[in-house]
Amino acid sequence: MNSKIFVAMLLAVLTFTLPEADSNAQTSVTPTTSLENTELMICFQGKGANLAYDGGVLREVAKRLPSICGQRSIVAGNSSGAILAVFFSCFGFNDASLAKCDYTLINGDRTVIRKMQDSSLVAFKSLTGKRTELDHIEMKAFVAFALGVDNYKHLRTLEDVARNSSVVPKYPMLIVAGNGEVLFDRGQGDLLAARNYKVFNPNDWTVSWQPEVYEFYKHHPAQFAKDNPDLILGNSPYIGRALTYFVNRPMYDLLRQIPPEERTGDLRLVETPHDLMVAIMASVSEPTYFDPYKEPQPGKILCQERPGELGTSRCRSYCGGAFSNLPAQDVRRMLPGMHVLGTGYTTVPYAAREMLKAWYLTDIEQLARLTGWWSDMELQQSAEITSNVINAKDMKPEQEIAYGVQMAKDAFDRNEGLPKYVTSPFFSDAATSAIVNPSIDTSETWEMSTDNIRRLKTLRGMGSLVQ
Repeated sequence: MNSKIFVAMLLAVLTFTLPEADSNAQTSVTPTTSLENTELMICFQGKGANLAYDGGVLREVAKRLPSICGQRSIVAGNSSGAILAVFFSCFGFNDASLAKCDYTLINGDRTVIRKMQDSSLVAFKSLTGKRTELDHIEMKAFVAFALGVDNYKHLRTLEDVARNSSVVPKYPMLIVAGNGEVLFDRGQGDLLAARNYKVFNPNDWTVSWQPEVYEFYKHHPAQFAKDNPDLILGNSPYIGRALTYFVNRPMYDLLRQIPPEERTGDLRLVETPHDLMVAIMASVSEPTYFDPYKEPQPGKILCQERPGELGTSRCRSYCGGAFSNLPAQDVRRMLPGMHVLGTGYTTVPYAAREMLKAWYLTDIEQLARLTGWWSDMELQQSAEITSNVINAKDMKPEQEIAYGVQMAKDAFDRNEGLPKYVTSPFFSDAATSAIVNPSIDTSETWEMSTDNIRRLKTLRGMGSLVQ
């Protein structure tokens, strides 16, 4: 595809700014101490700047699913959805936190959002060879909201915001980000140029060198070091996993029980306000909007058996969460009785998909079909709502919220809301060390596939969880 045609087609892939606002006082909450009785995983799926839409979805979900407010849920997020995931992992789902979220989404300054949604500006910069990426400090209001820092405008760095926060992730949390040094495969010259040096395996979400490329690099180590400064050439073509999951302690202890060769992502432990800030930045740093975000504490990453050992990576960088719209596979395999709810994701235009594929190896629409298999309800937007909400540059947040409420209400009333296309994953049964809730009917958890293989049931709707 000609690069000029590409940039003319290029819309805002994903934008990531949350409005600034004062907020209500924080309310103390007590977290659940066991995951055995977890009934629900809610994933805030990235929609760029349109977080107000998810605020509307959440209004209806909170009414329909008592599990979300009853300390029986896991909160997850990707891309801009990471901001809500962090916030609710710290403050829980209760009247005070829901009110604070609503207030912020409605009353905040959306100036930066509108600038980032100006596709003509992005196209002009791309055509003239100018950078489109923002400085990470533009996320300050975003991070401050999630970390409960109301007085933040005088703070100069994101680290300053984190230092002024005392929150910790009290509730089970998972935020996903792509591993930049593993996925990076961009060529030189044209915006759509790819090196084609690597191959992605959707069975286990791993990346390896093409056989001929690996053989060449084995005999030309100096060239390898020049081409791949963030990687080490291993004893095999294997490079690493495509994803990292930012998880707090309960989720870390749960997911590390899955053998590394079966896990779809590395684990990164989240314990402090600074860790939460890193998780947000890792998941929102998609191409054209933010440069990859470098991991400041690699000792908290678990790739294999020992924390801090990064395999073939010299350092870890993150390139956003668009590569996994519904990061539920590993969690569901460990908690087979749990239901999975996605707030709906924004389909990326073809040109932007091709750009991401050229730069970071994978077709995110195909990955959405792979992760979508794990959903029990995914509140995917209609074409009309997508056109009205995503493409509008001046829509009031109240209207976005109203669209989100209506979409969720219709889905629950019809007991529908599923992805249109899905792809069955390679690992589809529970993990060996899964925690099985004995009170849940196994007929609602497992089924036999057409080739007579036992697998976990998905695409079930919310069933008995609905009030």
